[in-house]
Amino acid sequence: LLAQAGVGRGAAIPLVYCASAIDLLLGLLLGLLLGMNWRPRLVGGLMITSVLAYTAFIGMLLPASWWDPFGGLLKNLIPVPTIGIMIAMADRK
Repeated sequence: LLAQAGVGRGAAIPLVYCASAIDLLLGLLLGLLLGMNWRPRLVGGLMITSVLAYTAFIGMLLPASWWDPFGGLLKNLIPVPTIGIMIAMADRK
């Protein structure tokens, strides 16, 4: 995707590793710390920010990807309300 958007290999590889590391870190925080009810608003807020940021980034670089039937960006918006529900439910504990 980044090559299609004109991002060079020298910048694409660090971007992919950085985005992957952020996703991994947030997943670990969610899995390990949410059970202890440790800052669910912070973790959820970071997750929502991450999803919206990379969706907007890809959407600006490759606008046609919004309508791609097999990997479109619209599917990225589905987890946002789900994460919001997770935050609301964690606050009720």
